[in-house]
Amino acid sequence: MRALTLSLFGLLASVAWAAEPAWTPYSTKDGVQSAYRAIPGTAVLAARGQVDTDLPMGKVLGYFLDDARSEEWVDMMVAFDKHAIAPNIQVERQVYDLPWPVNDREFVLRRTVSVDASRGLVSVVYKSVEDARFPAREGYVRGMDHGSTWAFQRLDNGGTRIIIEVAIDPMGSLPDWLVNSIQRAWPHDTLVSLLSHARATHVTPWGPVADW
Repeated sequence: MRALTLSLFGLLASVAWAAEPAWTPYSTKDGVQSAYRAIPGTAVLAARGQVDTDLPMGKVLGYFLDDARSEEWVDMMVAFDKHAIAPNIQVERQVYDLPWPVNDREFVLRRTVSVDASRGLVSVVYKSVEDARFPAREGYVRGMDHGSTWAFQRLDNGGTRIIIEVAIDPMGSLPDWLVNSIQRAWPHDTLVSLLSHARATHVTPWGPVADW
């Protein structure tokens, strides 16, 4: 299942925890391989998804990094705002809709995009931060992202392998079984939505990988 290059192993290890449990396979559906594992020190699960697509990386990333489109494809996201702090680095607030009477969740995240042209690899890393531009708001629960990674690997056939590993705790008083049910399903639903929208949308390829 973890058919990764050595470079991708190195990338994911750099954001991993010291004593990682093994990934437990969850499902293979619509070409997406899903798995989960415990987040040490919490009762919630980290989730993983992997899919190969024939879409070139430039188009996939052109859509993925178009922040104005985030609410189209990210499962349960209903609002998005951002503040750029450097090229390829920004702080963003993401808001997710949960069923009534549960409070919606918001996350304030630092997003860093890295390109390794020699290996045909782009990584996008998210981690929760505090930022005065995005204060806590009444009616929302502030969730925690312990460190999540999207890895985009160029394939020899011109397509793209996407691997996501998310370590998110929505916080608050949600029952663990509900949180973990959502977590396990999120990679599949989000990857399928991303690729469906990217395929159907006119996209300007993302500049740094436009000719990959």
